[in-house]
Amino acid sequence: FPSHDIELQHLQPLQIQMQEYIKLKLLAAPLERKFTDFDFIDLDHVQKLYVSGGEPFAIAEFYDFLAKCISINKTDFDIVVNTNGTKLGSRARRYIKNFQRFQFIVSIDGLDQVNHYVRWPSDWQKIVDNVDYIYQNNHYTTINITVSIYNIYHLYDLIKFIETRWPRINIHCQLAQSLNDRLSAFNHPLKVIVTGK
Repeated sequence: FPSHDIELQHLQPLQIQMQEYIKLKLLAAPLERKFTDFDFIDLDHVQKLYVSGGEPFAIAEFYDFLAKCISINKTDFDIVVNTNGTKLGSRARRYIKNFQRFQFIVSIDGLDQVNHYVRWPSDWQKIVDNVDYIYQNNHYTTINITVSIYNIYHLYDLIKFIETRWPRINIHCQLAQSLNDRLSAFNHPLKVIVTGK
């Protein structure tokens, strides 16, 4: 079935400490164009669309695409948006309520100040409020945690918070990737704490 993955080309509102470089590419089709428009998507046949960033909710063309889908009543396909959870304002909420299968992958790497450091300058309360909204509106959601040297000591508290506040949300953990594994939790000075060896 027609499925597209799109990695948007600009507007990364948070400076992610773990990201040593930003690899910008379009994942959707064998096109080598750099763009943020969605004109190549065949709305008559699309069944699933995955959008990552930059931050999709900070990009005007994403809203234009959603508006187009709503205007032609094509809202019955899966849209999976990878977001940092900071930009889910009233405009985004107005648009997503028109889609039956709008899903979220929210990247959170720590509680409050840990997340603020790793994903500077994220606003913890805004993220919590936005995930509360997603949760209360029964959107299928996964919290994606990138495990790194920055947050390894705080994972238990973060996972406990997520499981307590949003028990139906899935949690996915992945290891940080970096040049020479500098950000790897296994590269921690107190390696015995991380590995047990």
